[in-house]
This record gives sequence, structure tokens and C-alpha cells, in this order.
Amino acid sequence: MGNWFSNLKDTLSSALGEQLSNIKQGFENVKESFVNLLEKMAELWAEVNTLPLRIQEKIKELFEYFFVPDEELTNQRLDHIRQKFAFIDSLAGNGESVIDFLQNASGKKAPVITISLGSYKGSFNYGSGDIVIDFAWYEPYKPMVDNIIAGIIWAVWLWHMYKRIPDIIAGNSMTTASVLRATRKDD
Repeated sequence: MGNWFSNLKDTLSSALGEQLSNIKQGFENVKESFVNLLEKMAELWAEVNTLPLRIQEKIKELFEYFFVPDEELTNQRLDHIRQKFAFIDSLAGNGESVIDFLQNASGKKAPVITISLGSYKGSFNYGSGDIVIDFAWYEPYKPMVDNIIAGIIWAVWLWHMYKRIPDIIAGNSMTTASVLRATRKDD
């Protein structure tokens, strides 16, 4: 009988040992799966936390793509425009000479107008020199003619203001009154 108990004990201990080992292995598997699950959740949380930053970066790239011009393309287009409108520099110089002329018009000296067309590149050749218009013949008459021109300008301005008195009183602009007159139907 002692042998039977010892066999029973050995059989039970081996069976229980296997079962306990299986249970222990099951707990270790559950623990390992739980640890893996926690690691995956931590990775997912990190991804979720970086998601707004990545969305912001993609939106920034999108706006840069649509609204920030390419520097090389912009420079090419500006160079092309400068080639087509090379005469603008000479026009600016001519405009400055006209402004100088008008600013010095109140003096006693007759004006001299200088126009430079040497830098103009086109189908017509205007020459490389300056075109000069000298008003030396106008010098003796300048003060009297200046007064006559100023008087005419003042008279035209006063007449224009006189005609606008009704519009000024009514608070309308000339454009509004003109549109109203133009759209009025004759009955």
C-alpha cells in the first residue's frame, strides 16, 4: 500500500505539477500579452500625441506649396518683364526732367527739355544722344504767358465748382449725378 500511495503521490504531483506549470505558463503568457498590450498602447498614445503636430506640418507644407512662390521662377519672370519694359528707366528719367521743368517754371529762365532715348531697344533707332528742346525764344514772353495760363486754369476751376454747387449742397458726387442723368428716361 505504501507503494500505491507513493505512485499516487508521484502521479498527482506530476499531474498537478504539469497543471501548475501550465497555469504558471498561462499567467506568464497573460502577463507578457498585457505588457505587450501596454507597450502598444504607449506607442499608440505617442502617435496620437504627435498627430496634431504632423497635421500642422502638412498644412504648412500645403500652404507653402500654394502661396509661396518659387524664387527661381519669380526671378526668371521678373527678368523677362524687365527685358520687355526696359524703357521704363528712361521714362522715369524723362518724368524727373518734366518735374524739374515744372518746379522751375516759376522762374524767369526759359525751360530746356532733355529726353534720353538712347537706352530704348526697339524696332526704331532713335539714336544714342539726347533730344533737347530749348525754349530760349519763349524767355521774353514767359512771365506774361504764365499769368495768362494761370488765369485760364483758375477760371476753368471756378466754372467747374460753380456747376457743381448743387451736387456739393446735396452731398452727391459728380459721378452719381452723371449716372442719374444718364439713366433718367425722357417722358
